[in-house]
Amino acid sequence: MEDVDFARPGDVPMTVQIKRQKEMASMKHQLDFLMKEQKTASQKERIKYNMEKALSMNADISYKDTEDGKVVIYVTKDNKTTENVFDNLDKEVKEGIDLAMAIRKKKKSKNEAKNAVKVRYKIGDYIILRGKIKDGSEPIVKKFEVKKIIWSINANPVNILILKQLDGVNNNRSLDRNDCLKYHIKYEPGLQVYSMMLNFSKIRRK
Repeated sequence: MEDVDFARPGDVPMTVQIKRQKEMASMKHQLDFLMKEQKTASQKERIKYNMEKALSMNADISYKDTEDGKVVIYVTKDNKTTENVFDNLDKEVKEGIDLAMAIRKKKKSKNEAKNAVKVRYKIGDYIILRGKIKDGSEPIVKKFEVKKIIWSINANPVNILILKQLDGVNNNRSLDRNDCLKYHIKYEPGLQVYSMMLNFSKIRRK
């Protein structure tokens, strides 16, 4: 049975070690958002503890309030679900679980997005996109620099690249400042969004 000893009222939170560094990075982003809310330092620490605890269990976790005032926590791992009943459960436990599951869902969607593509790109890569030849005309070739790689947005796989066009016919819409805020990238003129699923080719820098 999974250890579901979440922090209850009166408990002193202790830091739970998390092995996954990427999850910690995502968790920090969630905590930064959390710190903007009107909560005491103790409440924030308890939520952080319970979020770390839930992530360390590497399972899908949900909870339900019963009619008799109790709370049932469901832990699903390796296609097996266990139920744990608590007489009471403070709201910091529930908020910690909610944040942890949001991080877990985003990680799953990112992995799904990565599995859908064969070619991996890095920031700074130079890539080209060749258009189809029509009626004997010259092929359209566009050259780009990869500025950002986005696998998912709000736990939805998107597989997009933020590119800076360096050469070729520029007939695609450029991102404005509001778009850059949405994609969390510093604004600069000429940034464009493309799908990773297009037939890009990597080239070497000269």
